Amino acid sequence: MTSARFIIGGAGATLKVGDSTLSLSRVNDTTLQATIPGTVAGTFAPRLNVGGQETPLAAITIYGYTETTPYAESMPWDIYVLPDAQHAKVMGGYVENGVGKGLAIIDLDSHQVTKVDGALDVNNQRGPGMTAQSGVYVMRAPGVQTTGAALWQLVPSPVNLGAITVPAGTRQLARLGALGWITTTSHTYSVYSGSTGGLLSSGAAEEVEGIQFSPDGTRASFRVNRIDAGVPVFSLPEGTVAYTTAFQSVQSLDFQNDFLLMAGRTAGTPTGSSRIQVIRASTGVVLRDTTIGLPVSAVALNPLVATAYVAAYGSDNLPVVLVMDRILLKVWGVLKVPSTSVNACFLGCEYGQLAISPQHQLYYFWAFNGTPRAYRFELPLP
Repeated sequence: MTSARFIIGGAGATLKVGDSTLSLSRVNDTTLQATIPGTVAGTFAPRLNVGGQETPLAAITIYGYTETTPYAESMPWDIYVLPDAQHAKVMGGYVENGVGKGLAIIDLDSHQVTKVDGALDVNNQRGPGMTAQSGVYVMRAPGVQTTGAALWQLVPSPVNLGAITVPAGTRQLARLGALGWITTTSHTYSVYSGSTGGLLSSGAAEEVEGIQFSPDGTRASFRVNRIDAGVPVFSLPEGTVAYTTAFQSVQSLDFQNDFLLMAGRTAGTPTGSSRIQVIRASTGVVLRDTTIGLPVSAVALNPLVATAYVAAYGSDNLPVVLVMDRILLKVWGVLKVPSTSVNACFLGCEYGQLAISPQHQLYYFWAFNGTPRAYRFELPLP
């Protein structure tokens, strides 16, 4: 705020925004500033108090946290964002009394839950497997042979496209071309050629938590608790290793517009911290590199503007979202969730997903070994 009256006044000035009274600090002779708490969001008519004289100011809109929505479905394992041009959606296998029952698709904008009963058994496959076809996923159903599965078109609505034979004994799988696969077990990964089906590469990989493709279908990588040799990025549809990153664990990743945003740990990353890199997806060149002092749970790149979102959490088990410049990885703002029992994650907010809505909402969805919930943040227009 700038005013000539601040030259001789301004000491002890405050700004009231909603229920928050904020102390003002001096920038220069005519300018005072206030820091808005990360939990404040909405449209307000602020009131400036200088020397006991209160002045109403023009209405302002502050973007940030708006609500937490719990869901009844138990979705204990891999959660994926389901790309949709109209709404923000997430999906994952759901269970009842520990038994895999099918796939749950949650429209985060409307709160509608669509259950595809019998499509997926998370006890045999942790989550729907990506394919080169947009909106088409491979899923192993409850009670089927370990090599039996079906292709499903999930956008705009679920349609079973027919049976397909898949590799046996896998925890996750994703289809490459006509013949190839990326598969995982609890301790390994394997890649089979998309053109011949022959084994291209394999290695130790502790607890892969989901295989992700780039939107253009040219790159793939995965969340993983540990790979000492470095987490690979694969060239699709063939399945060869395009390059190996410096990360030994990846907590989250997102591909958009030839950018790869990756967060995790490398050799020397301090305990409780996360390293974040923006990587040129096509070449593996690291464009920007930073470390934050919090464990990261999810990342997302906005496809319309040069903005990155990083969801992290602290000892209070409450998520925070860092809004960052994609080019510089400079933090523009911090969106915080208010402290209430319904808002707290169980044993940390690990393995969540960030979903960006075309309706200018950002959701952090978390379901790992607890009651699923979506934290909603309102975003400004691009």
